[in-house]
Amino acid sequence: MAQLLFLQCRALRDIQAAVAFLTTRVRHPDKDDWGKLKRVLKYLKGTLYLKLRITVDNFSSSQWSIDASHGVHWDCKGQTGAGMTLGRGAVVSFLCKQEVNTRSSTESELVGVDDAMPNVLWSLHFIQEQGYDMTHDTVYRDNKSAILLERNDKMSSRKANKHIKMKYYFITDRIQHGEVKVEHISIYKMWINVNMKPK
Repeated sequence: MAQLLFLQCRALRDIQAAVAFLTTRVRHPDKDDWGKLKRVLKYLKGTLYLKLRITVDNFSSSQWSIDASHGVHWDCKGQTGAGMTLGRGAVVSFLCKQEVNTRSSTESELVGVDDAMPNVLWSLHFIQEQGYDMTHDTVYRDNKSAILLERNDKMSSRKANKHIKMKYYFITDRIQHGEVKVEHISIYKMWINVNMKPK
C-alpha cells in the first residue's frame, strides 16, 4: 500500500479512489480487499505504458474541480475529491474522508469545498509568487444549491440549512475578495468524478 500511495501521488492519479479505500483496510483486510488490490495491480500492468500528460494553456487562472459524495463511508461520513488543472491533466488532485457527518448532499458539498480551500488558495499564491499574473482560481461545482450558499453565505440559507456552521462559508469571503470564482459545470464534464466515482 505504501508503494501504491507513492504512485498515486506522483504519476497515477487514476488509482486514487481505489487506494483511498484500500488504505482504510490495511489493518483488517479480507478476501474482498485482496480482490480489489489484485484488480488495481492488474490495471497497473495493463496501463504500464500510459503516460501522465500535463499541459498549460495559460497562467491567468487555474481551474479546480471539487466534488463531494454524501455518506459513502461505513460511519456515514462523506468523501471529498478535488483536482487542479492549468490546461490538460491534473497538476494537483486529492481525495479525503470528511471529518464530520452531514445531513444532506448540499452540506457535504460545502464541507468538501472547505476541505479543499487551503490547497486552492495555496496554488493561487504559489503561482503568483513565481512571477505569473494569476488573478484568481476558478472552482467548478455541479451542485447549484451549494453554489448559491457559497456565493451568498446565509442569505441563500433556508430552514434546512440553518444548522451549518459559519466556518464552512470561508469560501464566501474569498469570493468577495476576488481570489476565487465559482462556476457551475455539468456533472458529465466534472472530470474529478473519475476519482470520486470510478465506475
